Amino acid sequence: MNSIHPVQHAIDYIEDHLSEPLELQHIAGVAFMSVPNLYRAFYALTGHPIKEYIRKRRISTSSWYLRYTDKPIIDVAIECGFDSYQTFTKIFKKLVGMTPGTYRKADVYYSFEAVNLLEHVAYMEDRGLSERHPDVKVIRFSPVQVATYRHQASKPDGIEEEAVRLLFALLERHGWVMERIRFYGTNVELPSLEKPFGYDIMIPLDETKTGLKLDDFQIGTFPGGLYAVGKSLDTDGSKIMAAWDRLLSEWLPRSTFALGEHPYIEEFLTYQGTVTRMKLYLPVKRKLERDTLETIIVERFTVYASRVHGFAAQKEADERLIAWMNRNRLTSRPGLQLFMSYSYGVELGEEFWYELALSVPNQREAVDRYVDGIAAKDLGGGLYVRLTSGAFGMMTGVLDRMYQWIYGSENYVLDESRQWFAEYLEGEGPDLERSASVRCYIPVLATAESV
Repeated sequence: MNSIHPVQHAIDYIEDHLSEPLELQHIAGVAFMSVPNLYRAFYALTGHPIKEYIRKRRISTSSWYLRYTDKPIIDVAIECGFDSYQTFTKIFKKLVGMTPGTYRKADVYYSFEAVNLLEHVAYMEDRGLSERHPDVKVIRFSPVQVATYRHQASKPDGIEEEAVRLLFALLERHGWVMERIRFYGTNVELPSLEKPFGYDIMIPLDETKTGLKLDDFQIGTFPGGLYAVGKSLDTDGSKIMAAWDRLLSEWLPRSTFALGEHPYIEEFLTYQGTVTRMKLYLPVKRKLERDTLETIIVERFTVYASRVHGFAAQKEADERLIAWMNRNRLTSRPGLQLFMSYSYGVELGEEFWYELALSVPNQREAVDRYVDGIAAKDLGGGLYVRLTSGAFGMMTGVLDRMYQWIYGSENYVLDESRQWFAEYLEGEGPDLERSASVRCYIPVLATAESV
C-alpha cells in the first residue's frame, strides 16, 4: 500500500501546528502509522528525520519573523514552538550558524520550505540526489604536477593531522610563504613492518614553485580521475569522518556511480599555517548497471546479537561483540557471518539503537557462554526485499532506496513484526575493503493486489 499520502498528512499536520507542542504519537496517529514506521517512512520519503524536519521548519519560520518584524526574540521563540529562549538560541545557532540577534542584523537569509511529497516524490529518481546533497559535484580531476611529502607512521590514528603539522614545520624551515597554501592528501599502504601506514601530501606546482627541489619532496604528476567532491566546513577529525560517511554511505549508493579504484583525496585549504576548510574527493566510475531490488523468502536463523542504545551505540555494540567472541574463542572459527541493523530514520540520541550480530556454526557450543549485552535471537522467517551493494558505512543510501521503493509500492507493505538487517560478505583480492559487499534485507508482506 502506497505510504506517500499518509506521510503527507503528517507533514500537513506538522505545518498546521508548528507553534504547538508536537507529540510523535499523535502525528503517527494522523498518518495511521506506528511511531517506528513513521520514523522510517518520513526519513525515506523526505530525506530528513522527523524531529530534525520539525526543528528546521520552526527555525525557518522564526527567521522570517526576525527578518520582517520587530517582535522580541523571546516572543518569536514561543510563537514558533520553542519552550525557552535558551533552547531556541541553541538550535538556531546550530542550524543557521549565528545567534538570532546576529541574524537579525546580518545580510543572510535562512529558509527551509515545507515538503510537498505529492510533487517531491514524483521526481525523486531524477532530482532527489541533488536535493539531498546539493553541495556534492562530480568532476574530472585533471593530471597535475605536484611536490609530494610522505609521512610514515606505525598506526593510522591521527596520521593526517600529524602529516599536516610536520609539513607546516618543514615549509617554514625552507622559507615558503605560508599565508595561503592549498594541497591534497591521500593515505598509502607501505611495505614497512615498523611503519606500514603512510600519508602523502601533494602540493601543486604553480609557476612560483616549479624550481622547488628539496630532499623532503618527490616531484611527480598526480594522474587525477573522476571524483565526487563534497565539503567539510569543520576540520575536527570526527566531523571529517562524518562528511566522508555521508559521501560514501548516503550519496554513492543513490547515485549512478560506483566506487573507483583510484585513491581517496582530501584537499586542504589553509591560511597562515592553519587548515580553514576541506574538500573531500571520493573516487568514482560510471556504474554499468543499476543495482536491482529483489523479493526473496529468508528462512529463520539464529544469531547472537549486541544491541546498544544511545549516542555511543555503534562503538559499544562493537566492543561487546568482540569481548563475547574472545571469551568464546570464536575469532578464528570459520563460517562466522556478521550482521548489522540500526534504528533507521531515528536521529543519533537516546532513542537511537545499533546492533551487531553473529551467526555461529554449531551454535549450541556457544549458548551457555553468555556475556552481558549479548543475547540469542532469530532473524529471517518470511518475505524480504533484498538489495546487494558495496559496503557503504551505515548503508543509509541503500536503505533510502529500499524503503522509498516499499513505501511507494502498491504490492508490498513493510512488516513491522520483523527486523531489517544487513549481511556482510567478505571481499577478495588485495583490496578487501573495496571488494567487500553487503546484502540488505527489509521485511515485507505482499498486499492483496499482488497475490
